[in-house]
Amino acid sequence: KGAMVKVYARVRPEDDRGSEGEALRFSKRSAAWNGREYEFERVFFPQEATASLYRSAFELIVQGAADGWEGLIMCYGQTGSGKTHTCFGDDSSPGLALLAAQSLFELVRARPNSEFAIKVSLLEILDEKASDLLHSRSPVVFRSSSDVSPSAASSTRLVFHGLRELAVTCETDFVAALTAGLAERTVAANYRHRVSSRSHVVLRITLEAAHVLGADGVGGVDGAGGAGGEGSGGEDEESAPAGAGSADEGVPLAPVVTVGSFSLVDLAGSESASLNEQRAVAVNGAGINRSLLYLRQVVRALGAAGAGGAAPSLRN
Repeated sequence: KGAMVKVYARVRPEDDRGSEGEALRFSKRSAAWNGREYEFERVFFPQEATASLYRSAFELIVQGAADGWEGLIMCYGQTGSGKTHTCFGDDSSPGLALLAAQSLFELVRARPNSEFAIKVSLLEILDEKASDLLHSRSPVVFRSSSDVSPSAASSTRLVFHGLRELAVTCETDFVAALTAGLAERTVAANYRHRVSSRSHVVLRITLEAAHVLGADGVGGVDGAGGAGGEGSGGEDEESAPAGAGSADEGVPLAPVVTVGSFSLVDLAGSESASLNEQRAVAVNGAGINRSLLYLRQVVRALGAAGAGGAAPSLRN
């Protein structure tokens, strides 16, 4: 109750290869396989479109980013389970990324009292190395950085040195950037299908917003404001502040500035090393499995810390 983390499951339709082993049994909130039953926030059936998943699991995250919140959706599963299709879709079925962009720019147009600067980055992680897919695969280095303020204890955050954001002002800009970036992603054939993602990819969209308040304190935050208006932004631009004032003076107040973001993570799928006949693909698959093992350890450690346990040590 009140948890900030929700887990959904999506069941992929069977293809020409059929299914292997015991059939999966599922209902709207649970799935059972191999003698064990798992509960989920929601289970999406094979006939349900990605748009249904977006409305249930991702739409509120996108809307919250416009008001300064941070959110994340992560697609996890074995190779060939449909993660990349769910994230990025195809010509006939838009994925979560495009649906999020459409929703985002509709929201921007519906907030004439707010000015937005929207930026996007696309990061690939492959064999413990990171690359910027929007800037010619330039290398990205992870570093820890401590932020110290007089009023708060120091905190450590992760900084991505070399990862640059690209400004987008409309859906067309977003689609062009995403298409170009995904064309740089590392793929190869494996035992499951001809084009398999061999890396983890993180799509991150950042929204810097100046919500202009009226003399009565009413503005664009939390969805206020009518239809119309356009978002604005640039890679090196900052939203211009409105004139300062106060409600007593009957003039607009200074804008409320927020910075929010949401990330969509398409994880490479876990693999059976013995089924990969090509050595290079098998070695890469082993690296994918190892990274997913580390991810599981991280999630468990964070869960334990959130339940009152010690802060996790995530050196790996």
